[in-house]
Amino acid sequence: MKYYILIITIFCGIIYGKNLPPQIELTETEFDFGEVNQNMELTHTFKFKNTGAETLVVKNIRAP
Repeated sequence: MKYYILIITIFCGIIYGKNLPPQIELTETEFDFGEVNQNMELTHTFKFKNTGAETLVVKNIRAP
């Protein structure tokens, strides 16, 4: 009986896991450069990962 419940639980987890949409997870959502001089070249890298089961497609990125 224990094995039967375990098999059903694993099977349901596999089926449910395949239906998850892409989900973006950001380590941070904004960054403040502080005071900067004019014409300074500034860069910052935002790290993210897809925690969903489907492929995550990033189509457009823009600054406010």
